[in-house]
Amino acid sequence: TIPIEFSDLGLARFAHDAPRPDLVIADPTALDQVDGASLARSGMETLVHAVEAFANPGYHPPADALALDAVRRLAIWLPAAVRPRLDREARREALAGAL
Repeated sequence: TIPIEFSDLGLARFAHDAPRPDLVIADPTALDQVDGASLARSGMETLVHAVEAFANPGYHPPADALALDAVRRLAIWLPAAVRPRLDREARREALAGAL
């Protein structure tokens, strides 16, 4: 048989059972000591997750809007965020895209 769902491939995640944080603190100054290469890797992984979320065949307009906003922010701000010169605005916007 041809698998038709992620669960058929053993890739299903049970998000409804996963613990969820009560609070998220997104402080771009916490990224001041992070090198550009690490930010680039994390940013590209975040970009992939956003594209996957948007490409999901399920109909979920709020999730689609968040995914597209993440792609837009990362496409615009990630290149500046990973440059050697510290750009807090770029890092703040890239961090917002990761949320």
